Amino acid sequence: MLISNTPRIWFVGLSGSGKTTASNHLNRCLTSANLFTLIIDGDDVRDHVSTDLGFEFQDRQKQVMRISGISYIIIKQELSTICSSVYMDEKLAKSINEQCPTLFVHVSRPMDILEATHPTYKETSNIVGKDISPNYNLDNVLKLTNNGNLDSFLLQVETLAEKIIREI
Repeated sequence: MLISNTPRIWFVGLSGSGKTTASNHLNRCLTSANLFTLIIDGDDVRDHVSTDLGFEFQDRQKQVMRISGISYIIIKQELSTICSSVYMDEKLAKSINEQCPTLFVHVSRPMDILEATHPTYKETSNIVGKDISPNYNLDNVLKLTNNGNLDSFLLQVETLAEKIIREI
């Protein structure tokens, strides 16, 4: 069944912020309420579809549009999607939202925790959040904060699931 008011939920945030964890937990919460979704994880798309792309600014934009296109094909089949990507900006978000209503959720995590725990931040170039500035200040974006306490973070995701279920 398509979640009618927002057929697509899209998590944005830096690498290691918790987008995949949030996507998986939200999917479980919605499934338990008989709302079935398909997860389109940006890392999976990069590994299996976008193998021709690098990590430059233009490639990151193409990656987001590929995720959006895959999601749209699935939504046309009456199944809602949960997407995630590292990069996002206002222009892309507007284009995605025009394609179909999308609930954007920004997952944040303090940079000092990311640098200490995630291998991406040991690289030297083209890192979103360091070398490439995303814009997560989108219209009507919801925010989740991951301070490293998994239970607290998952509770925020459960609150998001309850909000989605109430608004159907």
